[in-house]
Amino acid sequence: MFVKSQPPCAGRLFRKRSRTTAARLTYRTAPQRQRARPTAAATVRGTVRLDPHWDLLAWNAGYAALLTDPARLHPKQRNLLWLVFRWPPARTLLADWEQDARALLGQFRSRAARRPNDPRFAELIGELRSDGDAARWYERRETAGFQPSVRRFRHPVVGELRLRYVKLAAVDEPGHHFLAYLPDDRDSEDALRRLQTGG
Repeated sequence: MFVKSQPPCAGRLFRKRSRTTAARLTYRTAPQRQRARPTAAATVRGTVRLDPHWDLLAWNAGYAALLTDPARLHPKQRNLLWLVFRWPPARTLLADWEQDARALLGQFRSRAARRPNDPRFAELIGELRSDGDAARWYERRETAGFQPSVRRFRHPVVGELRLRYVKLAAVDEPGHHFLAYLPDDRDSEDALRRLQTGG
């Protein structure tokens, strides 16, 4: 069973358990790109655990360094959709923000539609509708399923990163899952390591 913890220590406990799971992932990159070293890349990652509403329950140092430390946010703001739409730096940090944000919103809409009377979903939808882009796209009733992909980041400290975005089910608790950002090439691996170590 995965360890549950409060945010200040969640990353430390979480890393110990998630290492073996992430190590099983493989990389598929274009031939011209230098591949990340699989064993090293498995330990250099940003990872977060989400509940069915995509509220952030636990995260590691890599996730906090890549985006922001959720412990600094109000508990109601520790949510993946909130970070993408309501946290201003997301629009420059995600190089393909519109594409990524719309896909994520479509996935969220699919989940929320299955639980129309859920108060947390209703609260999050209300918050999203205060953002012009989210409100317009949500009204289009677009839905989407999760697709593993490579996401591009433009980080103010280490520059551009290409990170493979993967989802892992938390089998001990239905509806909970992990999202991991794994380096897609050696440059991104080195950049993510520098973020985590402060080097």
